[in-house]
Amino acid sequence: MGDPNHFADSSPPIPVRGQSLTSFVTPKPRETFPSFLGRVAASRGVSVLEYTRDLGVQFRNILELPDVMREGLLKWANLSVPQMDEMLSWTGIRSGDIKITYRGETFGSRSLRSPTVRGCPVCLRQDMSVDGTAAELMALRGHWQFRDCVTCIEHGHLLVPLWSHDIVKVRLDSAAQFQQLAQRIQSQELDMPRIALAPYDHWLEARLMGQKDQNWIDEFSIDTVTTVSRLLGAKIIGHSLTDLKQDVGLLRTALVAGFSTLQAGPDGFRAALEQLAAGKASAAGELRSVYGDLYTRLGHDLGGQPSFDPFRDIMRAVIMGSWPFPEGEVILGTRFEKRYTHSVTTAAVQVNIRADKMAALLVEAGAIEADDPRPLGRQLFSAEKFAPFLEDVANLVGQSAMRQAIGATRKEFEILVREGLLRPRTQIKELRQPWLIRDGQEFVEKLYDIAVPGVDPADDAWARLVSITVSKRVTLSNLVGAALSGAIQIGLIEGEVGFHAIRALTASVDKWIAEVRLNTEEGQLMAASLSLAEFGRAVGIREMSDLTALISLGIISATEVVNPLSRKRQWRVKKDDIRDFRAKFTTVGMLAEETGQSPNVVGAAIRRAKIAPYSVQNVTFRNLWPRERLMELKY
Repeated sequence: MGDPNHFADSSPPIPVRGQSLTSFVTPKPRETFPSFLGRVAASRGVSVLEYTRDLGVQFRNILELPDVMREGLLKWANLSVPQMDEMLSWTGIRSGDIKITYRGETFGSRSLRSPTVRGCPVCLRQDMSVDGTAAELMALRGHWQFRDCVTCIEHGHLLVPLWSHDIVKVRLDSAAQFQQLAQRIQSQELDMPRIALAPYDHWLEARLMGQKDQNWIDEFSIDTVTTVSRLLGAKIIGHSLTDLKQDVGLLRTALVAGFSTLQAGPDGFRAALEQLAAGKASAAGELRSVYGDLYTRLGHDLGGQPSFDPFRDIMRAVIMGSWPFPEGEVILGTRFEKRYTHSVTTAAVQVNIRADKMAALLVEAGAIEADDPRPLGRQLFSAEKFAPFLEDVANLVGQSAMRQAIGATRKEFEILVREGLLRPRTQIKELRQPWLIRDGQEFVEKLYDIAVPGVDPADDAWARLVSITVSKRVTLSNLVGAALSGAIQIGLIEGEVGFHAIRALTASVDKWIAEVRLNTEEGQLMAASLSLAEFGRAVGIREMSDLTALISLGIISATEVVNPLSRKRQWRVKKDDIRDFRAKFTTVGMLAEETGQSPNVVGAAIRRAKIAPYSVQNVTFRNLWPRERLMELKY
């Protein structure tokens, strides 16, 4: 490191070409410390190696910025402390083993220290616009050393490789390098076509100058944003990081593409990841093929850096939502204790069912779309949301097991299903096991909760529910509803189990039926009217087709009602409508009743009189005549 008192006893640097001792080199904007040191040495007519040795340090250690060298340079180069601080901020100061403090932020050392030195040939040519040698005039700018700075924003020129060397003291001796490179720079040999600046270029320039906006990306460090932009952009444009290292144009294209995505905020980053994942089958070990170095770097190289956690969190969520990884899978350093996503295929394996049947069930449940063109292994749904559904599917049984579980005969079971008291969990005909035992057991338990136990099997006051539906012409669903509401009393036969053991007290059923007929609008209408069959018998028209035709043609008035007990729709003919019909029309049966003649005598008289039956709209009613036409009939 040298003696701290070295500068007090040393002679001042040797001036060159008659230069006075009071003539000093001044730092150029953004110039790095090694560059400035080299220009100072060149202005004194010595090499930078000699100059640093004169300062008491070894040149290869200048990036360590020893205090003795800073103090000596402040004195000999006539620098102010603010000038020195500004220069060091553009150079970068080591902060730990692999970190560098640069422009007030922390960067990975690889972001700023590279064997290849880059620069803008236009800037360097402008440096030579005054009198002096290239070693004295050409300066390296601090932003050129940042890996993800690829454009000179002043000239719209890509930063080009100037020289490359693995030996630090050779690489940092910019004065010597520029002296050799000057002719090529002056001849524009290193120039490239100018480019239009992108939002990325302007953003990076602003951030390097300490300017921030109130947006998502400015919540992160420069190094974090540019690293993610580069890694994501490389995958977006379809190139590897090796390609980017070899072609600055590709590097800039990747940075611009990735940054453009991040500008849209977390939703933009998420959408880009989802788009990359779309349609691609992958296991955990193959995620690199989907996301490239973005996945491997976030999961490994950058795994210990908290600044990348928000990006990892978003990526992890997208991955878990895009592939059906099981619980216990490690994604980006985090082990998952539960499954987040299922595919049709993994769900089918879990519940031991064919994948095509599983797909049909999931469509029915609303978990997937019927027209999804993707393979079953890529059709995904929320594992958590549909976990109860999958559990139910795993427990589905066939009809025989369901009947046995609820204690119902085949006939009882068929009626329970037909009337909707028991519903299969799926309408898929190909699935022979659509029943969930729990549904049937819960239904029977509700009835058991209100049933009187210990009914004697020989007691005729009680009857099976199915038997009552036939004898009383009521639906089983109405009977069950009445029982659950307390309108009828049910009991359990000793020695029997399940639904078949349930009986209803017939007296309570009769009372309930009477109340329904009395207290409902439909029941009251039915009490004051005849069914269509009853009306037909009353007037002597037996054919149901003739009766319905009379209604459709408006010859008789009828009202369609729903029987409150059987829940069947039926036509009812009111007494006033029957009276009106009798006044206008007659039949053989009606005339026989009115005249006291036999139906055969009445029929023979009509045939002798050759009176045609009633016909309207090409419909002939063989046993119906307008009453007025048969008033003078002779018997």
